[in-house]
Amino acid sequence: MKWRDVKQTGAGRLEDLKRADPYAVFNVQPGVDLAAVKRAYRQMVTTYHPDKADPFMKDYCVEMLKIINRAMARIEQEYRARVSAE
Repeated sequence: MKWRDVKQTGAGRLEDLKRADPYAVFNVQPGVDLAAVKRAYRQMVTTYHPDKADPFMKDYCVEMLKIINRAMARIEQEYRARVSAE
């Protein structure tokens, strides 16, 4: 069994998620109901919260949480713009 560099794998995933569509971060379809996005958001925050993570994974979880929060802010902003336009 070959071992991989965990930091490199995690760093690559973080870079991919930083550039990804906010809906892709939560693994939901664009235009889905805001309630479904909030469910996915809460589940991901629970999974990646740094206070609940192993000390080994704490730095990764902090960065992941930043990405999750940015994606949620963009989706909420988009939702508010869509609602105000209607």
